[in-house]
Amino acid sequence: MIEIALLQRSAKNSQLSHVFCGVDYCPSEYFSVNCTGVSDVILMKSARYGRMQAGRCVSDYGKLGCFADVLWYMDRRCSGRRRCRVYVADPVLHRVDVCPSDLKSYLEANYTCVTGMLHQSISSSSGINSEV
Repeated sequence: MIEIALLQRSAKNSQLSHVFCGVDYCPSEYFSVNCTGVSDVILMKSARYGRMQAGRCVSDYGKLGCFADVLWYMDRRCSGRRRCRVYVADPVLHRVDVCPSDLKSYLEANYTCVTGMLHQSISSSSGINSEV
């Protein structure tokens, strides 16, 4: 099991502890994140797959407002990592799509890069957990 421990910076430290980003990713694109800080890791805030609204990824207006919450999947793929790359036409995302199958869906994802450190808990055969 991997846990993320966030490091809080003191009020007198003027550096920002995170950067917030959110973007629509079209069907032929990749959700691609690379946190640049030495101790920064990705923390997914929200992720929806479907046809939320007209915009850059929706040129045929068909049905709008249909989507599935895919934070569970994007969290598993990206949170706690320094970099992440997910193809928007990923088969897992396509399987959870609730929009009509003849319309293309897109990914709307919000994430932040936070200062943190990874802790790995290792379970031994005796049932005793230790941290690395």
